Amino acid sequence: MNRAVDQRCPPSLVDRIVGEVFDPRLLALGFQRATPRKYVRRRVPHTYDVIERLSQTVSLRLIWGLSLDFVPHVGGRQSETVRWHRTARSANPDLRYSETDCMREMRNQYTISTTYGEHVLRQKALEAISALLPRALQLFDSVTGLGPWANFSF
Repeated sequence: MNRAVDQRCPPSLVDRIVGEVFDPRLLALGFQRATPRKYVRRRVPHTYDVIERLSQTVSLRLIWGLSLDFVPHVGGRQSETVRWHRTARSANPDLRYSETDCMREMRNQYTISTTYGEHVLRQKALEAISALLPRALQLFDSVTGLGPWANFSF
């Protein structure tokens, strides 16, 4: 494979450009930016819809999922810590999905490369959101409630 000269984009440029592509579409759908690479919206009680751009070494991958207020996040290496994710900033998808995990051709096609310069970065971000956002919204729209959990008191 003949690779172009490495034109790695610094993280600040990546966040700015990808934000310019993602912000208008996601904010119009009721999402808010929780972190530079994570968008959330409260649509179903006790649940956040989450769309994230996960950083891989030289690229970003779009994932989406549901963060449930009543499911604890267990972390830590030396001592286990339990944290709740009940705020937009702390939302962490308990049910996470990305079609790029399942299909190799989609992984290559919709991964947002950060090593070929600003133009390619913007183009890949546009391709990813155009193709994958409708799939994410389809998953979110399929969840209309939490069944017996809807009346659960925290």
